Amino acid sequence: MTGDSFEGDPAQLRDFMSRLEGVSAQALSIGQDLVEGLRPNNFWYGVDDEYAQSAGPQFRRTVDTLVETLGALSQAVAGINNGRRAEIYQITGASNWAQDQVAALQGKTDEVGNQRGGGGRGH
Repeated sequence: MTGDSFEGDPAQLRDFMSRLEGVSAQALSIGQDLVEGLRPNNFWYGVDDEYAQSAGPQFRRTVDTLVETLGALSQAVAGINNGRRAEIYQITGASNWAQDQVAALQGKTDEVGNQRGGGGRGH
């Protein structure tokens, strides 16, 4: 928004949305890559000793929380894109309505001076 006017550019919004979709996909990919990357070393902390019983559950909770956080980030970005879709709909709807109104008024101005009869000057 600049000054007293508002300009909405659907093309710029679509470009922004495309970039956000990439961010959303990357967030999910990072979580999946992390899980896959850790798979060969899943039991780095051991199996059944005291340290494994202490570190293992904490490590798994940490990984799960990180993957959930990345999933939530991806969903948040998708939510932003849903908002942008609504903005594009409103912008194009307002633009189409305004263009229809201009066309209707132009049609009426073409009629000015072409009317015959009643009440005007020189009739």
